[in-house]
Amino acid sequence: MNEAERRVAHLVGDGHSNKSAAAELFLSPNTVATHLHAVYRKTVVTSRLQLAKLVAEHS
Repeated sequence: MNEAERRVAHLVGDGHSNKSAAAELFLSPNTVATHLHAVYRKTVVTSRLQLAKLVAEHS
């Protein structure tokens, strides 16, 4: 994962919506969705719940 994908993964994993993560990172919600899709592709994660568990394990 690159740094942008990592930041998005941490925010979404902490419970942010795409819209609130976008506001926090000064990105568009579509950009957040693109990064999130890349995270799903690069990991075994297929849902926000799994992402939250993964983020919690690595924090």
